[in-house]
Amino acid sequence: MLWLCFFIGAIAGGIAVGLWMRARIVALTTAERFREEASTKLSDTFQALADAALRSNQSSFLDAARSTLDTMRTEMAGQMAQKQTAIEGVVRPLGDSLVRLESQVRELELARQKIFGSLGEQLQSLAKETVALSSALRT
Repeated sequence: MLWLCFFIGAIAGGIAVGLWMRARIVALTTAERFREEASTKLSDTFQALADAALRSNQSSFLDAARSTLDTMRTEMAGQMAQKQTAIEGVVRPLGDSLVRLESQVRELELARQKIFGSLGEQLQSLAKETVALSSALRT
């Protein structure tokens, strides 16, 4: 009978240990599933936060770049206007001088044509007188 109690106690102990082990395995499996789900959720949350931060930083960077570009464009336009005004200030007197020079060249050309015309008339007159003198001397 002692042996029977021993076997019944051993079987009851084995069943108790088996049930405890099964509960422990279920608890560990549940904990593993919870850890995997938490890890996935944490990864997804981190990715979403990283994307949001990247979009925010990218937007801020683009806004700053646009602002800087607009400022530089405005400064360059002002500088170009100043340079254009300075160039016009230098070129305008040169243009005026060129117009005056052109006018003087026309006047000189007209004077030259008159002089050459007058010279041509005098040469023709001289040629006539030379012919007349030559004819008079032969006779």
